[in-house]
Amino acid sequence: MGVQDLTLSMVLIVAVGVFLASFMDAIAGGGGIISVPTYLLAGLPMHFALGTNKFSSSIGTAFSTGRYIKNGYVDWKLGIPSIVLALIVAVGVFFASFMDAIAGGGGIISVPTYLLAGLPMHVALGTNKLSAGLGSLASTGRYIKSGYVDWKLGVPSIVLALVGSHFGTKLQLMIGEVYLQYLLLVVLPGVAFVVLRQRQLPEERGDIEPKKQMAIVYLAALVVGAYDGFYGPGTGTFLLLIFCNLGKLDVRTAGGNVKLVNLSSNIASLLTSLLSGKVFLVLGLIGTVSSILGHFIGAGLAIKNGSKIVKPAIIIVLILLAAKVVQGLIAG
Repeated sequence: MGVQDLTLSMVLIVAVGVFLASFMDAIAGGGGIISVPTYLLAGLPMHFALGTNKFSSSIGTAFSTGRYIKNGYVDWKLGIPSIVLALIVAVGVFFASFMDAIAGGGGIISVPTYLLAGLPMHVALGTNKLSAGLGSLASTGRYIKSGYVDWKLGVPSIVLALVGSHFGTKLQLMIGEVYLQYLLLVVLPGVAFVVLRQRQLPEERGDIEPKKQMAIVYLAALVVGAYDGFYGPGTGTFLLLIFCNLGKLDVRTAGGNVKLVNLSSNIASLLTSLLSGKVFLVLGLIGTVSSILGHFIGAGLAIKNGSKIVKPAIIIVLILLAAKVVQGLIAG
């Protein structure tokens, strides 16, 4: 659309509607409830209406913000740190979700991001489940839409992973996680060796008896689900490697089934955290926006490039996980 498309009626509708919207927005917020329909009423297509509304509201907001600042009604001690915290969460969670959609292990980045933003440990974990759970809807949906989910393997895997997670959490209350950290220090180099030795992760399904494949996938979901409840970091990565190397799934279908399992466990954990009051909703929703974007882009790259991008990402996750384990042991 251009200047030649403007009519007097369009100009009048926009002038009156946007004035009322901006007047309301400066007082109590919510101006978009009026301004977007105004642009639609003026004849703009939806995307044009949304974009044009952002242009007018951004410039208009600068004037109201300036008046509040001029009259001394901005608490900079609260305002600037809030902006900084939001930026830390937005950037950190985006990279975590991008990595998670490709190779799992996003929590290795996102949980420290929430801790860096000043959240206590239990609140950081609960808030991470909010952004990770809702964000993984984007990558899971993309895998499903592209046909890379084996439902016969996926649905029972969800149930078994939830059962394993439940008992893993119970086990965590009885013994210290330090024992698992020492075990991971032994296991991780072996896992890394296996990954590096492979020229690439399988692009096609391998030959395996269906019953044997089901047994491997279901057992992995149960055991790794228990690990997720007990400790957690790298759950998606371990499942991906087992589904590919032992379950003989191609890397894309393995990724789709891993996302399905992760999504269900994240939502279950989120409900528990919400009921316990351990979720910072404001930062969590900011993180959710970044998480959806990261998961969507990451899943797209994984589906398009397969092993070329998944294998290097797995190596990075394993290195980060090893560093986290060592740091945890040093910290005591």
